[in-house]
Amino acid sequence: MLDEAAHLATAWLVLAAAGLRTRQPLVAWALLAVVTIDVDHVPLYLGVPLATMPGGRPVTHSLALAAVLVAAALLARRRRTALLGLSLGVLLHLARDLFSGWGAPLLWPLLPVNVRLPLAAHAVALALLTGVAVAVRTARPVSGAVADAP
Repeated sequence: MLDEAAHLATAWLVLAAAGLRTRQPLVAWALLAVVTIDVDHVPLYLGVPLATMPGGRPVTHSLALAAVLVAAALLARRRRTALLGLSLGVLLHLARDLFSGWGAPLLWPLLPVNVRLPLAAHAVALALLTGVAVAVRTARPVSGAVADAP
């Protein structure tokens, strides 16, 4: 459960830094996907390691899944927001996975190896994102706020 909470917190931080509001449907779908992608670990937990890389991350933890979701969004106009949000959530999940454990098979099936980045880079990225998120949130007035009178 700590991993899922960390994925949610990291995704929220990135979305806040991008200036996206949590009430937007795209953001809701992204936050859903950022944790539900890990359902692909269930076969491994059941002792059926289907299409996993060293370290246990399934090949669905790759850019290929995000690309399939984007392609589906281009074809399905009525579900476009949901599919793009799911794709964004997958990308945010992968971004955090690059800094933990064995990394992720980011470029599978083109390059079937795990990609891993230094943990120190994750700490720097989180610090920068926090600064940007604070700046974005404080730079614009809260909706419904009344400006101070001179």
